[in-house]
Amino acid sequence: MQDEAGTYGVEAALELEALGARSPGELEYRGSLALAGYTGPGRPSWVHDVMTSRGKGPSVINIEIPLEFQYNITGKNREYCVM
Repeated sequence: MQDEAGTYGVEAALELEALGARSPGELEYRGSLALAGYTGPGRPSWVHDVMTSRGKGPSVINIEIPLEFQYNITGKNREYCVM
């Protein structure tokens, strides 16, 4: 997607920061951003972003996101541990 972000640039930068982008407000006019983000507690090691200047091609990231994780679910008189 390409957009100059003139209308909602500030709001978009705040949302991207909430997902883990380091400094989306520094994105240049017509630059690009690739982001693998996360909204839960903490910052997993795989959260990553890449910015590319205008005319330098698309921003590309190549990461591995581990699918093995653990979290607890509490339901009706039961507690589950999902791994």
